[in-house]
Amino acid sequence: MKARALPFLRRRVAAAIREQRTALGLSQAGLAERLNCHTDYVGKVERGEQNMTLATLERFFAALIAAASAVGRHPASPPGDMSADVRLLHAFATSIGFSTQQNGINDSPEVTPEVRPEIRRLLCKMREPMTRQSLQRALGLKAEKNFRLVHLRPAIQAGLIAMTIPHKPNSRLQKYRLTAKGKAWLSANPADSPSL
Repeated sequence: MKARALPFLRRRVAAAIREQRTALGLSQAGLAERLNCHTDYVGKVERGEQNMTLATLERFFAALIAAASAVGRHPASPPGDMSADVRLLHAFATSIGFSTQQNGINDSPEVTPEVRPEIRRLLCKMREPMTRQSLQRALGLKAEKNFRLVHLRPAIQAGLIAMTIPHKPNSRLQKYRLTAKGKAWLSANPADSPSL
């Protein structure tokens, strides 16, 4: 899709997200990690090819503002050398009272203090992105509904694992991967082995 054919607002938002990310020294993969999504999705957003919902835009705001805070920039005060597009996003986020805390975004991959045994077993099996079926097989489980309710959904809600294609949750290509928080939990719990 050619840039000139894109709707005005989507083009400005895409440019602002790309500029903000690069100004923060954040790679597309780094931003994708903060968003718990695939790098390709970030690329589509930055090229203006992805028609974002307000919820998606809010997630990008949160991730970029958290990244700015992590390098010592106050999200309400963007540096003067940033483009009008980036300042517009900051002003908009501020005007609607956007807060990274109220949106559940954290600057650091702090780990939930207590991880249930079912989720511990799941995390220990995930060394690479895996499909739901392969995860169930690895855990020796047969009931899909029970697996989703007891293992998969709680691990996602805790921010320990994420979908590789979050904008298409029912995709046949869907896999699940460890987030930074999940990796941190595994590193902090070396006693938990994949044989659990």
